[in-house]
Amino acid sequence: MKYTEITKEFTEEFFKEVDASKNIIITSHFSPDGDSISSVLSMYRIITDKYKDKNVKIVYSNELDEHFKYFENFEKIEWVKDVSDYLMKFDLLIMLDCGNYSRFTKYPEKIQEVKNQICIDHHASLSSDFKLSTIIPSISSCSELIFRLFEEHITLDKNLAETFLLGILTDTGNFAFLDGAQSETLLIAKKLIDAGNISINTLRSNYIGISKREFNLVSEFIKNTSFGKVEGWPPFQYTFIRKEFIESENYTSNEIGTASSSYIAGYLTSLAGYTWGFIVKPKSNYCSVSMRALPGSVNVRDIVERMSIGGGHDRAAAGIFKKDDDPKEPRVCIEKIIEWMENNKPQLTK
Repeated sequence: MKYTEITKEFTEEFFKEVDASKNIIITSHFSPDGDSISSVLSMYRIITDKYKDKNVKIVYSNELDEHFKYFENFEKIEWVKDVSDYLMKFDLLIMLDCGNYSRFTKYPEKIQEVKNQICIDHHASLSSDFKLSTIIPSISSCSELIFRLFEEHITLDKNLAETFLLGILTDTGNFAFLDGAQSETLLIAKKLIDAGNISINTLRSNYIGISKREFNLVSEFIKNTSFGKVEGWPPFQYTFIRKEFIESENYTSNEIGTASSSYIAGYLTSLAGYTWGFIVKPKSNYCSVSMRALPGSVNVRDIVERMSIGGGHDRAAAGIFKKDDDPKEPRVCIEKIIEWMENNKPQLTK
């Protein structure tokens, strides 16, 4: 069953699945951001507060990322090579903040074999076929969607309020990305701030800091920044980091991810006249691309979907160039994107 709006029926069906399960696994996508972490931790609290007899685990297909260790129950997250190796031990799989099997595991066919599975997501990209799901792109973050779905079942204290705020702040760019149709997000934020007597600046100081090594990576992204123009497209900004630079100091994927997020937040779409752009990062056997755009500029979700490399939101999307695409050098991926632009017209956002 698939729900595209917030309903009590979905929440009731959700708890029916939880009621019938003794061993439950909660997961989210590769390279977790604040909304991903917020989603799994808040879901863990909701289930464990309501059911004391359930065996509930949070498992990520990712290496340990300690940037969010401030938040309650973070230490309970298990970081593994691939979540698919653990599925046979559980009765129910709950997938959050993504609607496609391939973003949770390197072996999506194994997830497809899981009989009982639930997905909660807020991305507009095409989703996989889940037993039970609610996917509502109009909601600002997955953590906000979880709050709305389960508010009546939540015992809201400071720890849980901070956890929910983490996801909302992350995916709204500290409220900067909200539009008129999402004003209710501010009312939810008020509830959370009041419940925990929370200072947003104080909360953010507990998880936004970067190390000197990560700052060096940000500097490299800045150094490699370029500006492009393709006929029919708004001017764009892009950058990358070379695999050789990463290997020179043995930078971890978490360090690269944090540096990438810092560059995106501080510089991408911040330069006058450049309303959208992207950043390319090499991995062990592929390259990833993250795109951002301002309102009224390019629909970046449309780009990665039409290129068949990823998905996301209209103004924030991501994709992967796999090894078969021969992206040994990030510039190859950049060339592929620009070549695609030269042969296609942009879709603009409102």
